[in-house]
Amino acid sequence: GKINPNATLGYSDGSYFYTPDNWVDETIDNQMRQEYNLSITGGTGKLNYYMSLGYLEDGGIVEGSGFNRLTARLTADYQAKKWLKVGANMSYTNSESLYPGDQTATNSSGNAFYVGNQIAPIYPLFVRNADGSIRYDQNSGRPVYDYGDGKSTNNVRNFMNMSNPLSDLSYNTTEYLMDILNTKWYAEVTPFDGLKLTASYGVHIDNTRYHDLGNKYYGQSASYGGTVYQSHDRMYAFNQQYLASYIKTFGKHNIDLLAGYESYKREGEDQYASGQNIYKDYDFTVNNSIDQKRGGGSAYEYATQGFIGRVNYNWDEKYYGSFSYRRDASSVFHPDNRWGNFFSASAAWLISKESFMEDVDWVDMLKLKASFGEQGNDYLTYTDGYRNYIVYQDQYKMTGADGVFSDG
Repeated sequence: GKINPNATLGYSDGSYFYTPDNWVDETIDNQMRQEYNLSITGGTGKLNYYMSLGYLEDGGIVEGSGFNRLTARLTADYQAKKWLKVGANMSYTNSESLYPGDQTATNSSGNAFYVGNQIAPIYPLFVRNADGSIRYDQNSGRPVYDYGDGKSTNNVRNFMNMSNPLSDLSYNTTEYLMDILNTKWYAEVTPFDGLKLTASYGVHIDNTRYHDLGNKYYGQSASYGGTVYQSHDRMYAFNQQYLASYIKTFGKHNIDLLAGYESYKREGEDQYASGQNIYKDYDFTVNNSIDQKRGGGSAYEYATQGFIGRVNYNWDEKYYGSFSYRRDASSVFHPDNRWGNFFSASAAWLISKESFMEDVDWVDMLKLKASFGEQGNDYLTYTDGYRNYIVYQDQYKMTGADGVFSDG
């Protein structure tokens, strides 16, 4: 029951020195988050405008993580004539996201939070020389980490051997680079009182690049001589809408009419490539790999269009009626069955405005309403947020070799 006064923490086997490390403290660290925004707004009798610039830098809390974003926006409205108003809204975002994988995968060998919290406080995180000094990599100058696999050192640990998330976070790179542009223009024409004609156009462009580098010295990618992966996705979308609205009051009769047409088209393509056994240490490009070079690409299109009609009526703001109709089409469906008709109808009675409710002080508003309608949906099969895969065609994957196709 006594403590040996000569005992020391750690020991040397002649080649390496072993001493416990605090995995959580070494892996998780506070980083600075800074954000700057500049905006200018102004206007005259006919012109209103707003401009802004923003920058965000977040260092992340683990090695290899972080987020940088640059944003710009311009909004303007101009009353060109008494009967004509035009405007635009444009925004641009450039972002870089360092996104190390496996940090949300339960029990994953690459999850720094899981390993750091679950590992016993008896295992070394770093490889140390026999004199106790931490060993540093000759190529990068970074520390060398103990994977507990009997190869990085002579030590084999029972928990999560072959794992060291901090080493993977330090030597590997996973990042998303994005350029996103959103624009919208509109024009409003008012030929006479009550009638408004509106045309609007919108463009959305998303260019996303993805890079993944697994280093060739340490961890799971070392057995392949390092791994690289590149991909590029580009999405373009265009929306146009034309609306005509008419609002008029005749005595106690109030009407609100709306008719319009809109269409939406989205198209995109993606390419990817991967390789193994890299030459330069920290070059993520596939041309830097020697073996197992593979790649592919795909393209997609999606479009909708529709006609809109709506009638709202009320008498003395007591009795309300509404009817709307849409006829929509989607490229997801077969051309012979591409269009669908959808409607809704409603009626309401604002009872609290009746004369017999004037003396009922405890009721501010009492309305009776009934409505019925239907709507459609073209998300009938797998979608990844951008792509709506066509449901009326057989799905297939190309496989084969030497110019001969096999079933897929």
